[in-house]
Amino acid sequence: MELGATFVLRDNSKLSEFLDALGSEMPRLALDCLGGEAGKRLAIAMRPGGTLVMHQLQSGQVPPISPSLLMYQQISLYGFNLAQWTNENGKEAYLQMLRTLAELVLADRLNIFTKTLPVAELTEHTLKRALSSHRAKQDSKTFRERTVLVFGDEAGANDMYFELASQIRKMEGYDEDDDYLPAPAKPAAASAGGGQASKRWENAQALLKFLELEQYTEAFIEEEMTSIQLLEEIVGRADGEKELMEALKEMGVKKMGHRQSIVGAVVGRL
Repeated sequence: MELGATFVLRDNSKLSEFLDALGSEMPRLALDCLGGEAGKRLAIAMRPGGTLVMHQLQSGQVPPISPSLLMYQQISLYGFNLAQWTNENGKEAYLQMLRTLAELVLADRLNIFTKTLPVAELTEHTLKRALSSHRAKQDSKTFRERTVLVFGDEAGANDMYFELASQIRKMEGYDEDDDYLPAPAKPAAASAGGGQASKRWENAQALLKFLELEQYTEAFIEEEMTSIQLLEEIVGRADGEKELMEALKEMGVKKMGHRQSIVGAVVGRL
C-alpha cells in the first residue's frame, strides 16, 4: 500500500475469492515477470478487455491462457523487451522514458526506495552496507532500499570502477587475479547453469553448441570471436552488453532472442 497500491492480493489459487470484493476496480493492466501459472492468474484477475504484458519469463513458460479469456473476455497478451524497445526507438526515447519516471517520482505518484552514496564517501563499512542493501530479502513488512553509487564524471568513474571492483573482490574473499562474480545463494545450483563463461566453455564454439546456435559458428570464426575471454572482456566494459549485441548483429545474428541468449551466457545469466 505504501508503494501506491489500491488493493494488495495474495498470489495463490484462491484468487477468485478476492475478485468479488474488487468489483469494478478490477485492473485493466497486468505486468508479468514470472509467466506460467502466475501469469494465468493475473490474466484471470483482469476486467474484460484487459492487457497482460510479459517483461520477463522467470518460470520459463508462457502463461497458459484459456481460449475463453481471449475470445470472450478479450484479454490481450503482449511481450516487452527493454533492450529491443531501446534499439528500435533510440536513446532519446529511452531518456524521455526516464524523465517521465522521474516526474512521477517528484510528483509522489511513484515511490522508489533508494538512497545515494557518493563514491568520495566510500569506506569499507559504507560499501558493505551498500552491497547488503541489494542482497537483503524483502518481506511483507519491509522494503528493500537499494543504494545508488554516485560516481561523478566519466573519467573519475572509470578509475573508481577498477578500484571498487578490487575492494569488492577482497571483501568477498576472491584472489586479486580472479574475476569477481557474486557468490550464488546456493552453491549446488552452480552445476545447473550460470557462472563464469570461461570456466564453463573452452571457446565460443562450445558455447554455441550448448545454446543450440551452431549455425553461427562460422561467423564467429570469420570475425575471430572464438575466444571466450575476449567475449567476457567486451561485456565487462561500460555498455559492454550493448556493444556485444551490436557486434553479434553485424556478424549476422539477426534474431534478437539469439543475440540475447549468447550475451546472457557470456555474462553468466544462463
